[in-house]
Amino acid sequence: PIFLALDHWPSWFPFCQKVEKLAQLGTNQAIFLVRFKIAFLTVDIVLMAALVDNLQRDGKVELLFTTPPPKCSSWMGITVPK
Repeated sequence: PIFLALDHWPSWFPFCQKVEKLAQLGTNQAIFLVRFKIAFLTVDIVLMAALVDNLQRDGKVELLFTTPPPKCSSWMGITVPK
């Protein structure tokens, strides 16, 4: 799915300036640093994206996003950028 192709977000996602893969956690899971720039405001987000195949159980595929807890310096084996 296009939403899981975070490396390509800067080419189509509004205000997305840069995406950097920080870690590959598995076949369908990775952690990214995503930068959004709107006028003079720049927002960096550390984001884990996961594609969960529940087709057999529920008949659907889920795309999950999560972020590290506040004030966390290490998360899921990576150093969280400041």
